[in-house]
Amino acid sequence: MSRTPASRGCRPFAAAALGLVLATAAVTSARAYEDGELYLLTNPYQTYGVAIARIDPITGADSLHANLPWQTTWRTMTYDAHRDALFVPDGTSVPGRLGRVDADGSLTYPYPSMFTPKLVAARGDGILYLFDTNDHYRYLDADDVLHDLLDESGDPLHLGSLSAWWDEMFYDEGTNALILANGDFSGYPGWCPANDEVCILKIPLNAAGTQVAGPFASVQVDVVPSSTDEDNVTGMSAGPDGSVLIAVDTNINGAYPRMQRLDPSSMTTSIWATNNHSGANSVHAGSYSREREEFILWESFNNRLITYPEGGAGAVLATIGSGFASESARLVEIRRDDAVAAVVAGPAAASPAPFAVPNPLTGGTSIRFVAASRQPVRVTIHDAAGRRLRTLADGPVAAGPRQLDWDGRDDRGARVTSGVYFARVEQGARSATVKIAVVR
Repeated sequence: MSRTPASRGCRPFAAAALGLVLATAAVTSARAYEDGELYLLTNPYQTYGVAIARIDPITGADSLHANLPWQTTWRTMTYDAHRDALFVPDGTSVPGRLGRVDADGSLTYPYPSMFTPKLVAARGDGILYLFDTNDHYRYLDADDVLHDLLDESGDPLHLGSLSAWWDEMFYDEGTNALILANGDFSGYPGWCPANDEVCILKIPLNAAGTQVAGPFASVQVDVVPSSTDEDNVTGMSAGPDGSVLIAVDTNINGAYPRMQRLDPSSMTTSIWATNNHSGANSVHAGSYSREREEFILWESFNNRLITYPEGGAGAVLATIGSGFASESARLVEIRRDDAVAAVVAGPAAASPAPFAVPNPLTGGTSIRFVAASRQPVRVTIHDAAGRRLRTLADGPVAAGPRQLDWDGRDDRGARVTSGVYFARVEQGARSATVKIAVVR
């Protein structure tokens, strides 16, 4: 949404009379997880078993982040910006557990037990989607209460025999949908009928993210046409221009892993790059790095991180330690600005819900909110006395999650001083604010 000139007819108002619809968000302290960092889940890591390693995206330098006391793990991990934590399903215990790893490397199990959790994906507003091997699709809400994800009829969602094959699950903000993918697929009538091709399924969600909202869409990709074994999808991540990037481990001699680019709106795919780097015939993790603007693959058998620009040749970023030989690996980039304010079902869902990241700020910040419908939205910045300093937007926007950047300046271009400020989001008769701290 582009900025528009400031409206000269806005009457100043006191901060105490902002007319809050949503409770004012608390000012948060700086988080220990750093934006752009990479975290590698693998088994083993150096002298450890299942562990998470911290990876510098620029140098490739690694260090132990968390040692997980498990013999194995389902090959999935996600970062939840709302909780500022990594999440890894523990499929070794019965009933299964969801492990939470905080920025200090501590591991806890604060959530309800479930039947062998396999996949996890974060929406960024407090909802954490979970899939287990008993064909359960569930989610934790912002209050850590476990619910069933509902189908269009209001019943718990089940996909039957198709569910046993999923390798990856990803929440796509642009289409407000869950994306599921697998390889080495045996065919499923209706969605992915062909055998031995990668299957990608999109499940559209309602505004609250709690129920299916519309028909599924799918696409199949024959990554290696001469093969009858596509093996595993080894990573999905948000790419440039609203795309979703997918790593596929072919695990076939002479058939190098491919990185696929998915357009989730049209459900069409293209090749990002082919992992044809010398000796790289296996990959067990992959993620797009915004820091580098490249796709990074973890090539486990040779202990290497390899970077790939779109359509370009690979280059070894780093060789890391020894002992990496497991398919139980995932690579995740920290994206702190994926945090958005919670959207709740019912009438309150029509209210814009602002959230600023980072907060406190030293330079600029992103103000994120949810537009309930296509009607004019006005976003303004005010000081503690209620004086309007900046108008970021004043016009219609499409429904759904939206983001506006504030560079910490007023309408005249002057930088504001240290202190407390308020971002106000108005849509129709509703309004909400977020408290922002500026530290110079």
